[in-house]
Amino acid sequence: MTSLNHEHVRAAAGHEARPGPEHLVLPSPVPGLTPQLVRTYRPRKDALVRRIADRVCHEVAGFADPGLAGLVSRAIGAAVDLFVDALAGAPARGHTVSDYYWWLGRAEAQSGHDLDAMRAAHHVATQEVWSELDTLVVDLGLSPTAHHRLAHAVMQYQKSLQDRAAAGFVEAQKGPDPQAPLLDALLGGAPLARLRQLAGSRWPIPGRVAVATTESTHAALECATAIRGAVSGVRHDRLVVVADAAVIDEIAVELARHTLSPVAVSWGVEPTEASHAWRWTTRALRLARRHEIEVPASRVVRCHDYRTELLRHADPVLGRQLMIDVLAPLLAETPAQREALSQTMLLWLQTRGSAPALAAQLGVHDQTVRNRLRRIRAMFGDTLDQPEHALELMQALHVLRDHLRR
Repeated sequence: MTSLNHEHVRAAAGHEARPGPEHLVLPSPVPGLTPQLVRTYRPRKDALVRRIADRVCHEVAGFADPGLAGLVSRAIGAAVDLFVDALAGAPARGHTVSDYYWWLGRAEAQSGHDLDAMRAAHHVATQEVWSELDTLVVDLGLSPTAHHRLAHAVMQYQKSLQDRAAAGFVEAQKGPDPQAPLLDALLGGAPLARLRQLAGSRWPIPGRVAVATTESTHAALECATAIRGAVSGVRHDRLVVVADAAVIDEIAVELARHTLSPVAVSWGVEPTEASHAWRWTTRALRLARRHEIEVPASRVVRCHDYRTELLRHADPVLGRQLMIDVLAPLLAETPAQREALSQTMLLWLQTRGSAPALAAQLGVHDQTVRNRLRRIRAMFGDTLDQPEHALELMQALHVLRDHLRR
């Protein structure tokens, strides 16, 4: 049976196992550069991030893969944020930035590139940062001493970022991941016979498997690697763990202890259907990032609890067409009326409650609910009482309510 090696997991979270602030050289306070001056710069930093990311992705062949663009942009944005926070004297932790650059280096190695691309990207970033620094010195009226101190801090910081990327690059070159073929087969929907062939005696295929997915930080990967009896790896910048459905919740909780990001976990499926479970967890993370589903305090997002939301967002175009076809009379109302009537209609379809009960939940007068229900009945007639149509109406109303909240 799959189990967690807690001793190894605790070691994976230790000081030596995950990148920490000591891997990055953060700036000390610069004379003449007060926290107030740093704050005046913050609105300009996003433009700097865009310039660096755009040039790296367009000018450096090793980073031309569109799949890397998001990781490059997030890494540069987080690095600039951290540097500015440190200059302002704000509490700064380097784990996230260190992880990002470690993964950038690893991704380059896995793509078959050499360190020349990393050096070229570093050169591009240096050009943009030095240009920005020259402008900043003039705009903020910094002294030559402050200019020198700030330039030195930038050089040290950039060097430490480059070192973290090189460390990830070297780590990835230690050899291919032996679990990769099995994970690819699981996520690709391979037949059971093929899964058993790839797993051999290393991983007895469980009767039902489940998937946990989270952001691919170094700490989370170290944690996943320490879990016995699971198959894990990074796909599309996310850590994916496939394990016996009986213990996936325990694994998800352990992963959540090693990352600040949500961990989405599926319900149990046949091993040949792991690809579907992976798709559900990926969609759940996307919805959580867009604040369309609530992330619990535990940071473990159980797909079973959000099945309606996952279904509703499976095909947005189809959902919009369903809304247009099914709710045509409601869509003809004013925006305010659509909001009030759709809220009342959805609650009534879900509960079939009385006017006083609905009024208590909606925070309005009983008579207001009665008036709304009469209008709804006039619009939709007997379809409200037909189970097959009621379900369709509820799905369309969920789509409409999502649209109204945006």
